[in-house]
Amino acid sequence: MKTPDVATEHPKQHSRERPADQAWFWTPEWQAKEAEVDAALARGEITTSETVEEFQAHLVELDRQATARGDAEGPWGGEGPLLLCQRYAAGDISRSDLVEALVAHPYPMVKRDPYDDFSPDPPGAWTEVEDAAQRGLIDDGLYEEVFHRRHPVEPNRVLSRLFTI
Repeated sequence: MKTPDVATEHPKQHSRERPADQAWFWTPEWQAKEAEVDAALARGEITTSETVEEFQAHLVELDRQATARGDAEGPWGGEGPLLLCQRYAAGDISRSDLVEALVAHPYPMVKRDPYDDFSPDPPGAWTEVEDAAQRGLIDDGLYEEVFHRRHPVEPNRVLSRLFTI
């Protein structure tokens, strides 16, 4: 059976044809979500930006407001490691600030299911730093600096582990 190349809108909706791969957009569920967004825009609850610089300035202002209210967790407002690394790659955070933020971040404990290799880690887990390194957002030197500052090892303990039978 051949599928149609176009989807027809509900008869009450102007009766225009749309490409079949856009039919999801015209479902009642999606249109209800679009109406929610339109209403939020009309109430002034959503801010739009024309440029990246304008968007970044808005984020800085929101961070300033959260800090003033006492809502922010630490200097970066509780942002997760991956977002911090993305901001570093975009030039919004200095290397030293990123290192300090990643060292101080409260990484959640991850309990692995031995029978499920695909269980996701919770937000903010160390795997976000690993992911940032794999994506090239941070270099190996930065990764190693953060790792070793979080997990300092005494040199004698390393040698004793290597030579213990």
